[in-house]
Amino acid sequence: LGQLQGVQWQVVGFQHRFGQAPGDDETFGWSEYLLYNQKRGFSFLVDSQEGFSLVKTASGAPKMAASNSTTAKYLGTTYKLKYSYAAETDYAAGEFYWPVVRGQKTFNRDFANGDRLLSLEQTPKELTWSVGGMVQAAKVFDAFGIEDQRAALGKGDVKPFSAAPSIGCGTLIAILVLLVFLSLLLSMCSSGGAGGYRSSGGSYGGWSSGGGHK
Repeated sequence: LGQLQGVQWQVVGFQHRFGQAPGDDETFGWSEYLLYNQKRGFSFLVDSQEGFSLVKTASGAPKMAASNSTTAKYLGTTYKLKYSYAAETDYAAGEFYWPVVRGQKTFNRDFANGDRLLSLEQTPKELTWSVGGMVQAAKVFDAFGIEDQRAALGKGDVKPFSAAPSIGCGTLIAILVLLVFLSLLLSMCSSGGAGGYRSSGGSYGGWSSGGGHK
């Protein structure tokens, strides 16, 4: 359990994903924690090398510019396309409200307006939009009582979008530490059900929200 942005969240699921931009030989990875609150429903805490973001499935359908797909508008705000990439789940644990399996693939587009984020995940059968914003790392550590892991994870505050290398040993160690932390949290969580297939709506893999392209 952890209190973030004034809401008491329960961690119920975790998945690690990796992405690859078209024509790029390198891959980048990020982690998604599925959070639940009885009144707020589900949200996603997304963790990449440069920081965190809190996002949720968008209510209503944002509109993407038909001419070039480089902008999208949601609730009167225009977001600019930052990244587009193929994404795949390579690890999952816990409970989800949709089936999550290793090898599950989507094509993602990440848009931004300042520290606000908008993401589109696409499968052959479905489009899912997510909306949210960046969260300072210190607030996440404090919320979930993992301040002592700050050094191990090498996390700082969210930084401006910037280029970063593909997954390395340091990232893998950080993932292992996160998985240990997650297993402890999940041991306190109650089980939940899963619905029909749908994409998570919590990507922003190319962001420290995710932030810069990994």
